[in-house]
Amino acid sequence: MKNSPIQDANESTRRVSPTLVGVLVSVPLPGAFTYSWAFDTPPCFGQRVIVPWGKSRRIGLVQGAVDSVPEGTAIKPVEALLDEGDLLQGEWKALVEFAAQYYHHPLGMAALDCLPKALRVLNAKGDEPVMVRRARKKAMEMTPPQENAGAARNNTPPVLTDDQQQALRALTDTTGFDPALLYGITGSGKTEVYLHLAQAKIQAGQQVLVLLPEINLTPAAQRLYEERLAPYRVVVQHSGLSEAPRTQHWFEAALGRADVVIATRMGVFTPMPRLGLVIVDEEHDPSYKQQDGIRYHARDLALLLAKLHQVPVVLGSATPSLESWLKAQEQQFKRVDLTRRAVAGARLPQVELINTANFQPKDGLSEPAMKALLATFEAGGQSIVFLNRRGYSPQLACGACGWVANCAHCSAHVVWHK
Repeated sequence: MKNSPIQDANESTRRVSPTLVGVLVSVPLPGAFTYSWAFDTPPCFGQRVIVPWGKSRRIGLVQGAVDSVPEGTAIKPVEALLDEGDLLQGEWKALVEFAAQYYHHPLGMAALDCLPKALRVLNAKGDEPVMVRRARKKAMEMTPPQENAGAARNNTPPVLTDDQQQALRALTDTTGFDPALLYGITGSGKTEVYLHLAQAKIQAGQQVLVLLPEINLTPAAQRLYEERLAPYRVVVQHSGLSEAPRTQHWFEAALGRADVVIATRMGVFTPMPRLGLVIVDEEHDPSYKQQDGIRYHARDLALLLAKLHQVPVVLGSATPSLESWLKAQEQQFKRVDLTRRAVAGARLPQVELINTANFQPKDGLSEPAMKALLATFEAGGQSIVFLNRRGYSPQLACGACGWVANCAHCSAHVVWHK
């Protein structure tokens, strides 16, 4: 790798017979835009380039060679080539093209938005940020397995329960694309099953993608995977990371240096050339739905990603989504159950449903609920009472003049109890 990955089209040593290429640009227009190519490196899908766009310059992705254009069409040249290698594989291309078509989003915007921000924007001078070059260099210098500095090296796993061993055997006995629903009650040890599956794939020389619904779940998951899978390299991908580590982690995954990628919904678009397993934890969670830009569902795209790579995918949940439950009933998904808690002596709470038609609530609480609270209090215990909402309306306001009923003693609005 050269110190600077940029190839300038104006360098005479780089000139070859020009050809035509389609370049995807992040604009709300369909298709790619045609530019001339004059580099000694043949064009291939996914190479990042700098192209002229009006009076400015933009980063685009090469879609492929173009046979011809209408006679008399003015063609501008690609100004610089930023990626010499093939970082984005055919599976990534197929995934993005499907997402753009299925979710009705311009292909250029879909493809560029799947990259970390630093890889798709230029600096104030109109060049690739130096930080990107540093991140690429650091990623290339790593050789898997990479020692995790500071990891506890606690590689001794807890003893699996009978349920966990059966689930692990059922999920391990698979080849190619084989979607499975791991239906395990809370505390049944689904994460331990994930870790054993991931370790087997990594030791076989493959990468593992672990999707989580929330950013705040990633630090604990990263620590656990690093401790249990050391010395293999574990990285994270989510929007809460600063651009430098996020870009470096992306390069590590794309170059095959990272063995495990723990990510939120955006991680489904992380290129992983050695992908061997996809895990979607809490697959029912609505946070897997992207609410702006290209509005995709990461769980559904994770299934497609696994199919494209012909690898297993595990969807885990204590309360599966109706879609996954139906597919398991129709045997489109393999269903694996964990019905008991993994901790010895742990038991499920006793739940009693009170019919308020038989016990009219007083001040929101029925007689059996009041007796249970009183009994717990007298035994020296604590209770938690959850209310869906206090009062009929959180505030009383006039739609004509904007007057709001406020408390005479504080700054809170008065709640209307109908």
